[in-house]
Amino acid sequence: MYYELKEWEALENLLESFKTYISRKKDLGYHKENYLNIISFVKNIIHFNPHDKEERETLVQKINETEILTEKKWLLEQVATFKE
Repeated sequence: MYYELKEWEALENLLESFKTYISRKKDLGYHKENYLNIISFVKNIIHFNPHDKEERETLVQKINETEILTEKKWLLEQVATFKE
């Protein structure tokens, strides 16, 4: 919701809080890696330069290569919205 509303500061705070929560939970199994990957890529998306084609391609490649990532399609769609 914060992403769609472009509430970047609130989103950053939520991502950090969620990351802290996940880091403290020991019984999440593979979900932990998935959530941390999602957090990392959302942060990358909101901070990358949309006019840098090379950076965008690198981000897309990293998303595609990440095996444990349930929101891969959504993340790729968000990166695609920045195409020139």
